[in-house]
Amino acid sequence: MNRGPIAPVAALVPARLLGPTTARVYQPQGWERLDARHPLYLAGRVLKAVWTAPGSALEIALDAPLRLPPDLVRRPVPKQALAVADVPILAAAALPRRADVHWIVELAGVARLDEWRMPRPAAGERIEAVGYGFPGERGAPLLRAEFVFVAGHAYPMRSGRPR
Repeated sequence: MNRGPIAPVAALVPARLLGPTTARVYQPQGWERLDARHPLYLAGRVLKAVWTAPGSALEIALDAPLRLPPDLVRRPVPKQALAVADVPILAAAALPRRADVHWIVELAGVARLDEWRMPRPAAGERIEAVGYGFPGERGAPLLRAEFVFVAGHAYPMRSGRPR
């Protein structure tokens, strides 16, 4: 899936991460650029939210210490139009090995967020996300969310509601 340019996401990246690889990282690319075999779990407070089309994103400061919740695999996730294996993805989720405190959580576009009625998290609000980073956790601390949890509700990002 190609979501087109996501320039607003680049605006969230902390200045210390900008450099020669930034253009490559934030070019229009889809899920194939990420390591879907190793889902990651992140949780933290929202520092900034960008709610735009075609792609929205959150900059978060990770919880310290970051811990996998024991109930993660049992959390209900709404069914999507595409078949997404939610339980195996949640069961495989692991904490990132890298030490970055600030992460960018790439979300679906506004139309999909609206379809799922996902509220725009305010600065300081805690969110959780399960998704995919770059292979080997190299590159920017970026996670493309498969699922986002806000105030106890799960929001899928890959596809819309079943018809």
